[in-house]
Amino acid sequence: MKKFEKSMTNREKMKIHELLSLCMEIQEHGHGENGYPYIGFETSNYGTSIEVRIMDDGFRSGHGYDAIYSFAFDRISERTYSNCKKYLDDLRKKVQECTDTSVNTAERT
Repeated sequence: MKKFEKSMTNREKMKIHELLSLCMEIQEHGHGENGYPYIGFETSNYGTSIEVRIMDDGFRSGHGYDAIYSFAFDRISERTYSNCKKYLDDLRKKVQECTDTSVNTAERT
């Protein structure tokens, strides 16, 4: 069996965990359809990459992704990581605003 020649550093692992946590936080509030953001987080043990795929207004067959971020296990681009994190943070804020029950609405004013 062939072993990976390069492994992830703890710092790289923390970045991946942070992105996965953001994806999961968004996913736990909705189903990625009907205007709710679709977030795909893909990884496998065949190859050495991770991908985050985003559709801002929910999954639609035949529609392209609004963003795709690809990372190699052994070297995570700081620029790509920062851009992905910001995109996910912005989506999380948008989702929180829509699901926050303490926000004044027409029914609650």
